[in-house]
Parts: sequence; structure tokens; C-alpha cells
Amino acid sequence: MTRPDPRLTPKRPMAAAQRALAYRPADAQPARPLLSPAGALDLGAVHAALEAADVAAEGGRYLDGAPVFVGSVIFDIAAPDADAARRAMARDPRVLEAVRGHVHRAVSRLLGPDTPAALDVELRIAPHGRGLRLTADVEGALEAEAVSASR
Repeated sequence: MTRPDPRLTPKRPMAAAQRALAYRPADAQPARPLLSPAGALDLGAVHAALEAADVAAEGGRYLDGAPVFVGSVIFDIAAPDADAARRAMARDPRVLEAVRGHVHRAVSRLLGPDTPAALDVELRIAPHGRGLRLTADVEGALEAEAVSASR
């Protein structure tokens, strides 16, 4: 059996997608320890690390019954005490609240004025290089006009 000649095969148009990507590179600041000398999580240091993080956000508008935004936001943060910080962050419910505001800003870079007021956020924390990767899966209801205007 012979394969078709790719030069003779007709080209098909690329599929259109309603997805967006936003990227903000990390600030060049030295990493501050996320844990105090006593081993407690320093929430101020967590906020500072999120502000200085390498951030990538992606997502799209979907119409599945009600219009929704579904996407994810990834924060790569420098953490000299990454393993212990990861365990402390996973146990502390304040971390999700700290991340939620930063996620909302990242999603607003994608959607602008169509950004939902309320976002459901699921957070995963994993080691990444010399720091941590925080991955937030995001979903939020959109106004019907926001979905129809983007088409």
C-alpha cells in the first residue's frame, strides 16, 4: 500500500478556536523564604511570590447550556524552601484565598470586561525546578452577551 503524496493532497482550513492565552514573565527578584524560621507559612511571602511569579493563563468561552469560561492559570514561583513550603501550603486554607485574587487578575487579562464576578478555583501545588508550580483550574459563569459578542 502506498501513501498519498502530501503535495497533491488538498489543504483544509484550520479549525477556529475561541481560546486565549496570556503570559506575564517573572519579575527578577530574589526569592524570599515562604516559611518563617519557626516553620510557619508566611502569607505575606506567599503574596509576594505570587506577585513576582511567572504566570501563564489560558482558557475559552463555552456554551454548554449556560455560557461559561473554563481555563487554567499557572504560577511558577521561586521558593528556596520548596518541599516544606509545598506541604505547608497544601494544609493552609488561606493559600487558596490568596491565590484566588491573583487568578482573578490573570483571567481578567484574558477576558477584559467580560470577566465573571465569581470564579470556582481548584488548586494543585507541585514541585517545579527550584520552586513550586501552582496550577489553578478555573470556571466561571459568563453573561450571555459576552459569549455572543466574542463570536
